[in-house]
Amino acid sequence: MNTLPNGLVTFLFTDVEGSTGLFQRYPDAMPAALARHDAIIRASVTAHHGKVFLNAGDGFCTVFPSATEAVLAALDAQIALITNDWGETGPLRVRMGLHTGAAEARGAKYLASLTLARVQRIMAAGHGGQTLLSSATAEAASAYLPAGTHLQSLGEFRLRGLTQPELVFQLLDPDLPANFPPLRAVSAEHGLHGATPLSQLVRDQLVGRSSELQQLQLQWQAALAGRGSLVTISGEPGVGKTRLAEEFIRDVQNSGATVLRGGSYEYEATTPYLPFVEALRDWARQQPVDTLRRLPPATAAELSKLAPELELKLGSLPPNPPLSASEERLRLFDHVARFLQDLAEPGGLLLFLDDLHWADQGTLSLLRYLLRSMRGDRVLVLAAYREVELSRTHPLAAAMVDWNRERLVTRLPLGRLTRADTRELLSSLLGEGQVSTDFADLVYSETDGNPFFVEEVIKALIEQQEIFRAGDHWERRQVHELTVPQSIKEAIGRRLSRLSDESADTLVTAAALGKQFNFTELVVTSDAGDQHGVLARMIDEIRLWGFRIVMAGNIKGFLDRYKTATDLIGEAAKRNLDPVQCCAYTDGTKLNVEMALVS
Repeated sequence: MNTLPNGLVTFLFTDVEGSTGLFQRYPDAMPAALARHDAIIRASVTAHHGKVFLNAGDGFCTVFPSATEAVLAALDAQIALITNDWGETGPLRVRMGLHTGAAEARGAKYLASLTLARVQRIMAAGHGGQTLLSSATAEAASAYLPAGTHLQSLGEFRLRGLTQPELVFQLLDPDLPANFPPLRAVSAEHGLHGATPLSQLVRDQLVGRSSELQQLQLQWQAALAGRGSLVTISGEPGVGKTRLAEEFIRDVQNSGATVLRGGSYEYEATTPYLPFVEALRDWARQQPVDTLRRLPPATAAELSKLAPELELKLGSLPPNPPLSASEERLRLFDHVARFLQDLAEPGGLLLFLDDLHWADQGTLSLLRYLLRSMRGDRVLVLAAYREVELSRTHPLAAAMVDWNRERLVTRLPLGRLTRADTRELLSSLLGEGQVSTDFADLVYSETDGNPFFVEEVIKALIEQQEIFRAGDHWERRQVHELTVPQSIKEAIGRRLSRLSDESADTLVTAAALGKQFNFTELVVTSDAGDQHGVLARMIDEIRLWGFRIVMAGNIKGFLDRYKTATDLIGEAAKRNLDPVQCCAYTDGTKLNVEMALVS
């Protein structure tokens, strides 16, 4: 008799992402594809001593006596699904969830329980190709995984219908894709027994960006119509560039389009073509061998220079004939362009390049070539960069001028949140219908609407116990009792360290003058003296690094009034001085200003 295990068991649930759409697009091919999918799941489960107790549509419910065997079954199944040749339908992307807990079998099924509910919710939080585990399964299996396979904590999440939050892990392996959109669940909310206060904040909610998201959707529709282009999301650190991109990427992926993504990194800025290397390697890891074999030999040979996984899967590839260095670079660019054009043909292609301000010159040259080559293709390149990292001599700044002249780029500057949006973000973070106006005004005045700083302020106030839990809701001290979090000042302090000594001194002078000051006052109190042009260039540098010093009004000449956009900048600037020096500097500044104005 084929009895099901009782007691402490591990469940593995699976589901094909987007199967309804696939059946609508490929009604003749999907039955055969689903049969291959079913055979892969059943073979992997059986090989690891598991049992299938329910197969409903394209989903499987399976059970294992051993947590380790369940995880290995999921690993084998995902690798088999990735390497299978799916033909017309393209790869079937399967989300998987695992949880270990107590269960009671009755005949050929299990009695309803929280264990079954939890594994189903964990699976539903994932994306096609992603395998998620509960903390119980992770703890039981992590020490017994094969070399190169490990588990990554994604944090605590609230799963629909369950009161206890779950610490969710992702299964990582060199043969599996690793990058996925945010989970389809929210971070652990308030009022959950045993949750820490910080874990009860509701993060990752997109606020105040509906207009920008709509513009991205319009650009995507233009790309699908054969008008390929580049859209850049620019803004200061913490303003939400990557968060907006993630929301857009999720929408594009759900439409069935292909998404490639890669990024640049500050300490790897000299690595050639790094964003394209990341994107192509991730793509190559996900593709079955038969798909890779369909690449033209010359293209495969060129792409393998950026994605060595191609040779790992296909074996040694004959190199293309040697050329001069410039001709070989042009050949590489041409084959990358052809590859992306072919990839875009079925349903469109979105290529996301994050932190482009740290890209090397080779990356920018390749991007320039692609933009010129793919004007008529179904490709949208989305790039995010920090404006504060771009000087006039930065390679990206020069490239942007060229792309703008050739009408290859649409700029999408991302500003800080408005006062109303900041209030909405606070309500979202705290999981409350609405926060008080005076509290929202305080946070806005301290952060000037930078979303990262808004969250940091709230986190720091919670850590300082000035915002705290009272039963199932938040309480806080009176607004006048709340203090500016040190973490924000320290974050600004790190930006201060990027300024030249002269510009940092200028900012300290401005801070001592107060939130608003006349340019004349700054001239007479600055070490730059009456060198107005030098001082103006210092102010340009200060602005470049994200310290907002803006004109207040339309007064011309040296009586122009300037204001620092937030007192945090002034406080952080003055904190770089020791207390005695700061007091002396402030007193001396006032004295010098008075003397200058009198004379």
